[in-house]
Amino acid sequence: MLASSRSLSERASTRVPSVDSATSSGLVASGVPVQSFEGHERVARCICFYPDEKKLVSGWSDNTLRIIWDRRVGAVEELRGHTDTVWDVDVSRDGRMFVTTVFPEFPLLGDRVPPLWVLHGHKDSIASLAFLPDGSAVLSGSYDGSVRAWTVEDGREVGTVMKEAGGVVAITASSDGQWIATGGQANAITLWDAATHRKVVELKEHSKCVRSLAFSSDSTRAVSGSDDGTVIVWSMTTGNRLVGSPLKGHTNWVQCITFSPDGNNIASCDARDIRIWNSYSGALVIAPIEVDAVSLAWTPHITRLIAGCLNGAIKFIDSLTGLLPAECDGHDGVVISIAVSPNGKFIASGSWDHRIRLWDVATCTQIGPTLRFYDDVNCVAISPDGSLLAGGGDDNVVRIWTLSSILPPYFLENMPTSNGAVCVHFHLSTNLC
Repeated sequence: MLASSRSLSERASTRVPSVDSATSSGLVASGVPVQSFEGHERVARCICFYPDEKKLVSGWSDNTLRIIWDRRVGAVEELRGHTDTVWDVDVSRDGRMFVTTVFPEFPLLGDRVPPLWVLHGHKDSIASLAFLPDGSAVLSGSYDGSVRAWTVEDGREVGTVMKEAGGVVAITASSDGQWIATGGQANAITLWDAATHRKVVELKEHSKCVRSLAFSSDSTRAVSGSDDGTVIVWSMTTGNRLVGSPLKGHTNWVQCITFSPDGNNIASCDARDIRIWNSYSGALVIAPIEVDAVSLAWTPHITRLIAGCLNGAIKFIDSLTGLLPAECDGHDGVVISIAVSPNGKFIASGSWDHRIRLWDVATCTQIGPTLRFYDDVNCVAISPDGSLLAGGGDDNVVRIWTLSSILPPYFLENMPTSNGAVCVHFHLSTNLC
């Protein structure tokens, strides 16, 4: 969004640690910091002392200014009103006024398309995103342990914040609009009422972090993948485990799992191989496919699976044979998230190289500009009607773009009126949950 000229009207006071002023001069002479202000959740982009050096003001990537009114006491006042990052600030000689420079983070990063919405609220990395099946809102899960819902019409946060006991690493919504499922560091799957955000039930079978979740297209089953290396299929009618014992075979964390559009198969990956299971019997459909995949998505054509890999490649896989007929190259980091458009014409990829790219499925070439971030991208999602793209990552912010401002009209044609298969996107972690 472009910078706004709104007045800075919203204020909130907090406290920061103070130091003994008697020792300050000695600390400065020695090169040791006089005082450290800790506990901030975002990045400081600029800072300036007042002429009397008793106060200072800083600009932040959460669109705020923070004024430290007295360094000895440590009182802080937060000024809100800007709609974008505060990149520069200066104080007048009499200390009565200051001027700020405000613009989105993207202009310094080459190719850019301003987001429709930039959504603030989480206090830690965004790990997962999913649109509601009617496309009215996007859900975001974070390592701060919360799940938040945001309307795409005006970018407002709506409903009660859903809170977990640990970081929320996976999130998905059922295609019938009834359920939201979350999983993460609490080692459990939580089902929430999609309308009220009320917790309905917890499913506890995994012994480690639940890193991936997906609903079947008819919403009758769910599947989970965990750092314990197992895959479990669940009944949404009874909450019981289906297919007997958990599906075993992975030798590493199950990074991503997804149902095929017809619900007959399940694909899972562990950064070492991809396994395709019969969703009813639990038997492997074909031999494991040796690909270092950490993210997966099916195309609407059912037989084609798309994998994001550790080496930055995006590989197209024939799910019947295990052959790899095509590959997209362009990322310089782990491709941690893949989303397929409802019409199957393009995909979006999110990477730890701080970029989202869009690709033509038919030619494996990039389309549209690269969307660049200052930090790792952990998740991407495309709305059920194919009109919006959402991305989130380690800057704690959800961004939503209008795809008509990015792509040629051809790629947005022939979108289905509804999308039964809900794309789910997951975050590979380098640390144990």
